[in-house]
Amino acid sequence: MSRYDDAVSAMRVGLPAQPELRDCVRFGTLASNSHNTQPWKFRLGADTIDILPDFSRRTPIADPDDHHLYVTLGCAAQNVVIAANASRRPAELSAATDAREGTAIQVLLGKGLGMGHRDRICSHP
Repeated sequence: MSRYDDAVSAMRVGLPAQPELRDCVRFGTLASNSHNTQPWKFRLGADTIDILPDFSRRTPIADPDDHHLYVTLGCAAQNVVIAANASRRPAELSAATDAREGTAIQVLLGKGLGMGHRDRICSHP
């Protein structure tokens, strides 16, 4: 096998039975992204994954107001949430704006609370 084939095979591996945060990030990096720029940075906490914009990957001609960049962050966040829920770790999203880092998305992951708990979090009154 070539190095390329090895890399592709590694990306297609499913989640382990007890996934780490890095496993969820791997799925985040597979998200659709504008102009294939991958304009994100991931920062891991104890039970959080912050998804921050990487402005060095901006495309100012095609995306002068960074709309596509931020939609791309949302795609990455959704992939992280899907991976977390698939491993039975409910996930909640929040967004915060910082003057230096821009608007970041935070994914807060629960600890194996099960699908019933997630359904209660997501249900609408």
